[in-house]
Amino acid sequence: MEDILEQYQASSYPLPDRLLAWLLFGAGLDSFGRDGRPVTLPLPSYGPDELLVRSDAVGLCFSDIKLVNTVKTHP
Repeated sequence: MEDILEQYQASSYPLPDRLLAWLLFGAGLDSFGRDGRPVTLPLPSYGPDELLVRSDAVGLCFSDIKLVNTVKTHP
């Protein structure tokens, strides 16, 4: 039996039915998610000429935070 890391690296596990997303519902960092938590969404469908990408890590740049805080007044 493969260990968990080998399964993860090979992507040899079933796809989940749902994913977690940090949606922005307004201006300011307090508007990320619902009640300070990510939103659960269904796994998006994809066609034969499309890719489903696994994101292992994300980052947030200070310029992103500036945009989030000024979303209502940003051009």
